[in-house]
Amino acid sequence: MDEIIIDLEAYRKMETAAKDGYPHESCAILLGAGNVISDIKIIKEGAGSCMAESFYQIDPLKLYEIEKETERRSQKIIGFFHTHTFCEALLSDEDKNYMIPEMIYVVLSLTETTVNRLKGYKKETENERIKEYEVKMI
Repeated sequence: MDEIIIDLEAYRKMETAAKDGYPHESCAILLGAGNVISDIKIIKEGAGSCMAESFYQIDPLKLYEIEKETERRSQKIIGFFHTHTFCEALLSDEDKNYMIPEMIYVVLSLTETTVNRLKGYKKETENERIKEYEVKMI
């Protein structure tokens, strides 16, 4: 199985956002290069409707602002992160429908204050097949 590598500090930010947002979904933008996540930009409530119990959406204007900010810092958006509360770290049909090909999608499942699982996914450009990746911390 292919891997997605995540910096330990970036993972800790994900975990904190997940626990702080519980029982609602939390979301963030993944920054890095290739399959290596070096940082995340947490999307706070008010920047979209990402703090919902079973749905997240990032305001397109907020995403544009973040994209410009990351360019100024010589960073690159490589994907998106969100949590699933009360269920596994599997992609929902809605997640699959809205995936941008070749972007990394990381899903973290949790119940109350316990992180259960972290999984990574990518949709391939050519055949739109969704591939699961092992997520490793460094």
